Amino acid sequence: MQRNASTELLKAMEAKGQKQKTERLPRQKQKLTFGETRELETLPQTIEALEEEKQRLTETLNSPQFYASRDLAKIKAASDRLEVLEKELDVALSSLG
Repeated sequence: MQRNASTELLKAMEAKGQKQKTERLPRQKQKLTFGETRELETLPQTIEALEEEKQRLTETLNSPQFYASRDLAKIKAASDRLEVLEKELDVALSSLG
């Protein structure tokens, strides 16, 4: 009987300890480092440059003359670059928000 009571006491203490861990106060906001501040300042220009390059590349890929040369390496390189640009743009936009 006593063993059962001590087991229940241990369980209750563990449950209470878990509740205390989840009830922590939120962290105070940390200041941005110099590098983070600098990155945040240049982010709009970076996004703009990525968007402009993406637009030019999309126009190129949509052009029938681009495919007329039948240069598969060039076509693949342009497609791959567009894919990378889209990922970079997603990362930059998520950093902004």
